[in-house]
Amino acid sequence: MKRALWMLSELIESSPMGLTREELDRKWAVSTFNDKGEKKINKRTFYRLRDDLQEIFQIDIICSKDGNKRYYIEQTEYSVFLGMLCQLVTDNSKRNLSLKDLMLQVLNGVEITEDEKRMLEDISFKIGKEAYECGKWLIKEAEEGRIKGADKGQWSEHRKYHLCIWLEEEYQRLKSWVGVNINRKAADGRGDIRFYIVCESQDETLHERLIEQLALQPGEKREGDYWWFAPKDDALHVMSYVSMPDRNAIRGRIETLLSSLNQFATS
Repeated sequence: MKRALWMLSELIESSPMGLTREELDRKWAVSTFNDKGEKKINKRTFYRLRDDLQEIFQIDIICSKDGNKRYYIEQTEYSVFLGMLCQLVTDNSKRNLSLKDLMLQVLNGVEITEDEKRMLEDISFKIGKEAYECGKWLIKEAEEGRIKGADKGQWSEHRKYHLCIWLEEEYQRLKSWVGVNINRKAADGRGDIRFYIVCESQDETLHERLIEQLALQPGEKREGDYWWFAPKDDALHVMSYVSMPDRNAIRGRIETLLSSLNQFATS
C-alpha cells in the first residue's frame, strides 16, 4: 500500500509532463520508503499497481502517445487532493499513524506539523499556479500585439485571477475593457473562465447603448465604481475547463469581444 500511494503521489506531482517507467524506477531506488532496497518496480508489479490505483480512486493513469510512454494523471482539483492525501499518508507512516488517525487530523485540523502545513500551502499554490500562468501569458500576448484589437493588459487590483485587456486608444473614449476572470473552483471540480465588458464610466446612457449594441446583460456594480456587463450569449460569457484552460480559445473569445467593443467606440 505504501508503494502504491508513493507511486500515485509521484505521478500526480509530475503531471502533466508525467514520468517514464525508467524515471519512476530511479526515484523508487532512492526513496526512503523502499525498505527492501529494490532497484526498480518490475513491469508486472507496475501494471498491477496502475490497475489497482485506477480502480480504487476512479482515475485514469494515462500513457502518452508520443512514443516516450510517459505516464501521467490529468490535473484536476480531485487529483491534487489525492496527491495531498498520498503524501500525508506516506509521510506519516514513519510515525505509525493509521489512515483513520490521519484523516481525523486533516478533517479536524489537529496535530498537523509545521512541515505538513507548508506542504498544504504548496499544494494550494499549485492548484492556482495554472490560473496565474495563463493570465500572465494573456497579458504578455496583449502587450506584444498578439491579441487582435489589444495593446494593453494587466491584473485587476481588486480581484484575484482577474485580468483586464484593452486597446488604449479606445479605452480613452469609452473607459471600458474586456475583463477575464479565471475561476479554478467552479462546480463539479471544474474550472471556468468568465468574460465581461467592464466599464469605468458612470454614464447611464453609455451603459444603455453598450447593452443594446453589444448584446449584453444589465450591468452589476462591483469593486466600487466599475460596472460589469456579461454577454447575453452564454457561449461568449463562460468557458469551462477540467484541468488546464485552453489558452488559444480564451484569446479567441477576447478578440471577439474586443472587436465589438472597438467598433462600438468608433461608431
